Amino acid sequence: MTSAAASSADGRIFAARLRDFGNAPAILLEDGRTLGYTDLADAVDAFAARLGPDRRLVLIEAANALEPLVAYLAALSGGHAVILSAEAGERLHTLFRPDAVFRETLGRWTLDLSPPEGHLHPDLALLL
Repeated sequence: MTSAAASSADGRIFAARLRDFGNAPAILLEDGRTLGYTDLADAVDAFAARLGPDRRLVLIEAANALEPLVAYLAALSGGHAVILSAEAGERLHTLFRPDAVFRETLGRWTLDLSPPEGHLHPDLALLL
């Protein structure tokens, strides 16, 4: 197994084991609330279901917020390849043609899906 494939497998294992930590605090939210690992795992599972079982290239607009973290962990758990970027602009769409785009638009996080093209190398895990 190549190091990239091993890293991808490690990411899937990490994301799949969130429930192992039960209700221990996972994230301190901006408003002061704490999100436990079980609740985080529920959110990750729900987002992963939206991505579907077919491997995708997922463009995630990175931000200091819960939503992109959940999207990233969901993509990891599904073995999807991820592009993390400060903005999900047209340039990245043109260069990489992602199958899924998760971004904030007018204060709301949205997920836009297109059919997976199946063009991903099996070792591809993360583009920064």
